[in-house]
Amino acid sequence: MGNFMIGLKKQDIKALKVTAVESFRNNLIRLCTTQQHFINN
Repeated sequence: MGNFMIGLKKQDIKALKVTAVESFRNNLIRLCTTQQHFINN
C-alpha cells in the first residue's frame, strides 16, 4: 500500500509539472501575441 501511494504521488507531481509548463507556455504565447499586436498598431 505504501509503494502504491508513493507511485501515485510521483504521478501527481509529474502531472502538476506538466500543467505548470503548459500554462507558462500559454502565458508566454499570450504575451508575445499582445506585444505583436502593439507593434502592428
